[in-house]
Amino acid sequence: MAVGERFWASAALAVVLFGAHVAAQAQAQNFPVRPVHVIVPFAPGGGVDIVARLIAPKLGEAWGQPVVIENRGGAANILGTEAVARAAPDGYTLLAVEAGAFTINPTLYKGKLPYDPEKDFAPITGLVRINQALLARKSLPVASVADLIALAKSKPGQLTYGTAGIGTAPHMNMALFESMAGVKLQPLHYRGAAPALDDVIGGHTDLMVIAAVVVVIWSAFRSPATAETATVPVALPLPSLTV
Repeated sequence: MAVGERFWASAALAVVLFGAHVAAQAQAQNFPVRPVHVIVPFAPGGGVDIVARLIAPKLGEAWGQPVVIENRGGAANILGTEAVARAAPDGYTLLAVEAGAFTINPTLYKGKLPYDPEKDFAPITGLVRINQALLARKSLPVASVADLIALAKSKPGQLTYGTAGIGTAPHMNMALFESMAGVKLQPLHYRGAAPALDDVIGGHTDLMVIAAVVVVIWSAFRSPATAETATVPVALPLPSLTV
């Protein structure tokens, strides 16, 4: 992207998946006849977790069975995703995850993933397009993206940013920002977006990119820019990110 273009229009796609070859079995059992578990491969409180917890009660009502959310964060989606891949292929263990588990991870961990993104899962549906917001800790002396870029250029490699793990949307978005702005930042990788956000709010980490829906819920910080303000009207009227 050239200087002046929008930073990120839509970053993460939360997708629910279940183990392959389950459809016929599920129909034969009049699925479901017992609780369904949805694994979220992040710590509680992040964008994917929020989406999963919003849809779970509706699924439970429609199915007449409890839908239980299980958080298994760590290793950039891999731990939770592997758990679903190894679960019994009966439709009772689902996965709510951002697209990176099936698009970015196979590239970053080529030949090393403990699951096959094409053979071990059957997609059910895309859930949401999650717009992203760039956040700064309150005490960081910036009031705009231009200020942030200037500060980062004056302190190469010194400003930190939190991620939800290597290869996740918060990581890839900040890496893109670094490339576009011509700056060097220091990544800090967490087991999910929520613990990373805790450290931004606490002033221990300088920056992060996170789902805008989380920005609405957590309001104890500043957001220099959001990716697509018109699509998040409940948020503060923030500018689109340009560099």
